[in-house]
Amino acid sequence: MRKTIFHFLRKKKALILRRLLLNLNKNTNDRYSCIPVMDANPWLITGASVTGNGHRKEGELCQDAHYAQVWKNGWGVAIVSDGAGTASKSHLTSALLVKKAAENAQGLVERMGWAEENVLPTREQWAHHAISFMHSMQKSVFSFAGLHAIDRADLHATLIVVIFSPIGLLVTHIGDGRAGCRDKQGNYHSLITPWEGEQAGQTVFITTDPVHFNKIVGISMFDKPADAFFILTDGCENVAWQTLNKNTETGVFEKKNKPFQPFWEQTIRTIRNMHKTLSSEQTGRNWYNYLHGGHKAFVIETDDKTMVTGIFTENQNHPHAH
Repeated sequence: MRKTIFHFLRKKKALILRRLLLNLNKNTNDRYSCIPVMDANPWLITGASVTGNGHRKEGELCQDAHYAQVWKNGWGVAIVSDGAGTASKSHLTSALLVKKAAENAQGLVERMGWAEENVLPTREQWAHHAISFMHSMQKSVFSFAGLHAIDRADLHATLIVVIFSPIGLLVTHIGDGRAGCRDKQGNYHSLITPWEGEQAGQTVFITTDPVHFNKIVGISMFDKPADAFFILTDGCENVAWQTLNKNTETGVFEKKNKPFQPFWEQTIRTIRNMHKTLSSEQTGRNWYNYLHGGHKAFVIETDDKTMVTGIFTENQNHPHAH
């Protein structure tokens, strides 16, 4: 029996990897998604990954990817990955990571009973699980590289994972990008600190040397109910994030890491309104079109753009809505 199960899982993994290779020259990462609110799901999840306008002109594929799932009791996961522009096959890495991360996150939550009991782990417990989780993600990429004789340097990518629930958020990441949330009182919070090197645009990736890997795994927890959360790659941060703040006393610009409130207030309101009048398909398409050219900063952005938002809806039929 154990051999049969092992054989099945091995065949399933091989099928996923084969599909990725078949999509080598297809722009499958360039897409939108929308998971609607239902009785068993109080979250409205909207996402899009859009090929940067500079990349389109060069005929390049979208190296960003995103994915989201909802499970039981208002729990689920949202994932964003940004393939490095210098890595020729990083679009395969990002596509692999978002699907594999969703699968592993669901398995972790089910094994620990967090969704079933609607409880969060302690911060120490989550730190332990997050590091193990990221190591498993790295092993998946290394396995893919070895199986298909691809240089690891061609598979560099970042990863941001948010496990969401009605009672809080569990977050882990490798590299740059941004993630944040709005609490029930309307206050905005950053959920990660992007890893930045000495040079502009320099970061770390899932393929970083395993010897130093634990030091670069970002881990955080938002241990109270969130009204909304958002994840984005760096192609969107100039519009959606405050990254610099001018010190009024010294006149010097200082680094800041906070969601840009006016943008998110309008975004959350717009997505809610779209959901009331449009289908999930139309909502997702409109969100994609907005990231493609609905803001002047998006129009001139050469990099790929990915943004996923989760908006909690007070569903009277949901046991944890209040």
